[in-house]
This record gives sequence, structure tokens and C-alpha cells, in this order.
Amino acid sequence: MRKIHWVVLLVLLALPFAGMAQERKGAFEIEPFIGDFANLSGDALPGGSLWGINLGYMMGDRFTLEASWSKLAAKGEDGDLYGLRGLWHFRPEHKLVPFVLVGAGQVSLMDDDDYLFEVGAGLKYSLSRLVGLRVDLREVFSGNDYFKQNLAYTLGLTLQFGGTDRPEVVVELTPDLDEDGVRDSLDYCWNTPPSSPVWKMVVDTRGCPLDEDGNGVPDYKDDGDGDGVINYNDACPATLKGYPVKADGCDKDTDGDGLVDGREMELGTDINNPDTDGDKLTDFDEVTKYGTDPLKADTDGDGLSDYDEIFVYKTDPLKADTDGDGFLDGEEVLTYKSDPTVAGDVYLALFGEKAIFYNLNQAAIRKDAGPVLDETAAFLAQYTAAKLHITGNTCSLGSENHNMKLSLRRAEAAKAYLVKKGVDAGRIITEGLGESAPKFDNKTNEGRKQNRRSDLTVQ
Repeated sequence: MRKIHWVVLLVLLALPFAGMAQERKGAFEIEPFIGDFANLSGDALPGGSLWGINLGYMMGDRFTLEASWSKLAAKGEDGDLYGLRGLWHFRPEHKLVPFVLVGAGQVSLMDDDDYLFEVGAGLKYSLSRLVGLRVDLREVFSGNDYFKQNLAYTLGLTLQFGGTDRPEVVVELTPDLDEDGVRDSLDYCWNTPPSSPVWKMVVDTRGCPLDEDGNGVPDYKDDGDGDGVINYNDACPATLKGYPVKADGCDKDTDGDGLVDGREMELGTDINNPDTDGDKLTDFDEVTKYGTDPLKADTDGDGLSDYDEIFVYKTDPLKADTDGDGFLDGEEVLTYKSDPTVAGDVYLALFGEKAIFYNLNQAAIRKDAGPVLDETAAFLAQYTAAKLHITGNTCSLGSENHNMKLSLRRAEAAKAYLVKKGVDAGRIITEGLGESAPKFDNKTNEGRKQNRRSDLTVQ
């Protein structure tokens, strides 16, 4: 049974010091146990084994009243120990509970009954709400000469029933006043501010804000984009240097046109006026959408405002002559009432419709046609992009086939005249219509004279 010494010692070393409460007020305990005892004085038993049972009731928050019976054996001698003990518990709310005890009773040994008095200490350890372990070390005094002063040590299995559960133990930690995850007892920077809506505060193991660039200033106090707002408050951490910003570090847009003040300052536009040039287009749209000049109402200088070109006339605000006919868009709209998106229509407005006439069955150019053709040549020389369409016609006299050929000769004769005047032949288109397109009544002599003609139009 001496091996019980080592069992008791190992149990004591293995017990952890945390967890739920073991000792419950109002609980009953039944505890079978085994152990040894050793003689400390006198002609007594040299030692022996113990086994028995304890019955206890926890009467208060820390006090248990316990009845005990032990059987002892040494060198063939058996005896009984009876006792009543009081146990005082320390830390009864924990899983491991130290206690001290004092008790009195009777020893029956060698056919003699004598008093018994004992003091000691021990540990209880809860394995579950029902089951636990207990170790005792007691010094026992008695009036029996064979069991006068002895040291008893026991190991028991505790069964605990009923009682009121204690609240779970709450371990109070050192406070973390700045809530940075590092307790104040370890925190070298105890006033670290919390994360802001735009900056996540990160601290090192000492509780100090990071300084990753090593400039001696915590990163949250740096001004990464140089806009005058520290990173901790900067909702726009990449604004361009020199651009005016608001308190949150984002670009100012004083006039609300979508173009930030810094960009307007570069362009020279008015930060207080969303439409600097007054053309009804915002500065933002002119710069980012249309590519027009926000400082000029008429970017291409054609006489039409950028707004009118885009939304009214559908012309190109960056091109003064949208249709490329040699006339400014403004001239076509305001002067000639022509369409600035259609090439050639202005020539028709300027030139009008002209005609020259021929003698019966003749294609020769008459003297009265000279001034008309000379004027046409001068027009084509002035407007080099214009082209001329000459349409030959006849009256109804003669066969249809003859008249078709005659009408084409008349158109070609007019063309030859103009070419001699210096007009490029490639700019003149001729066509013979014969008698198919009379403008006057062929039943009258006057009407037939008017149908013997060539019509001149420009495009």
C-alpha cells in the first residue's frame, strides 16, 4: 500500500487550477476512499492501510459537516475509526478547491475504545457535476497507545448530489481603455484612437500605431497625398497635390458642375460658375464629353454657339465647315438658310437656276447665252468645290430619237464653252433629256421656244 504515496502525489501535481465550481451549497457528498497511515511517536503500529467512506453535507457557502468511518490494518491488527469533521473550503467557486478540516471521534483498536482528534488539509477536484477526486493529509491523535500520533493520507472518489450551482467564474482581465486589443498593463500607447470611418487603426505588439515608413510619425497622422488632411480623416487618399479639398480630403467642386476646383484652376474656368462661357453647356460636359473649349461659347468660330451646333443644328462644334463645302456653318444657317450638314445646298441658294436657249434644231451657243455662261464660269472659279449640272432639252418637233441626241449636243456645247473659259471639265456633268421634260406648252410657238434650252444648276 506504500505505492499510494506516489498516487496521491501525482494527483496533486496533475490537477489544473481553473474551471467550474465543485462545492455546491446544500449538496450531499458520498466519498469512498483508500489510503495509508504512518506512526509518528510511541510504541505504536508502524503503519498500515486505510479504507472507508465519508458522508458529508455542505451547510453553508464554505462549510461542510462530514461523518467518517475508516478501516485500518497493520501487521494483522484491524481497527475502526469513527469521526465527525468540519471542512472549511477556500475558493469553493473553482474547480480545484483547497480545504482544511478539524474533527473528533473514536478509535477502536486492540480491544480498546479511545478518543480521536484530527486536523488536516486537502484538495478537491471536480471532474464533472457529479464526480470528483479528493486527497487528504491528516494528523490523527488518539488515547490508544498503539495509535497515539499518526499521519494519514487518503485518496477518494467524491459523488456529489443536489445543491445550488454557483455562477460561472468570470476572470477579470486588465482593462484595455483604448480598445486596441492590447491590455493597458502591456500598452505603451494607451491613448491610441479607434479606427475612423476611413482608416483602420493597426497597432504593434506594444499597442502603438504602426509607422511603416519609419518617419517617426504614426501612419494615421501622415498626409499621404499631401492635401493637408491626415490619413485618419482622408476619405479620398489619392487627390492630386495642390487641388483644393474639403475637410474629408475629397476634391472641392464649388459650383457643382462635376469639374473639381483644381481642374478648373488649371483650365482657367470659373470655380463659382458651372458655365463659364455662357453657352448653356456646363464646363464639365465641354471638357469631358464634347471636347469643346469651356472658355469659348463658339469653339470653332463658325458663328454658331457650341450648344446650338450640338443640340439644334447637329453640326460639329469643333469643325467650322461641317459639310466641307467651303461655307462656315454659321453662314449657311444665318445667311444662306441652307443645311450646314449637306454639302452643295448653299451653291444652289447662291447660284439659283439658270438657262440658255437655242434656235430650232440647233446646238450652237447664241450670243444671248454668253453672259449667262460667263457668269457661271465666274461662279465656278470662285467656288472651287461646286460642280455644274447641265441638262439639255428640246421641243416636241422632230422624232424622239433625234431630239434626244440634239439635247445632249446642246448640253455638250454649253460645257465646251465653259471649258474654254477655264472651268475644269471634270466639274461639269451633262445630260440630254430630249423632249421628255418640257417646262412649257409644246402646243404653242412660244412654249416650244422656251423648251429649246439647257438648264444649269450647281451642287
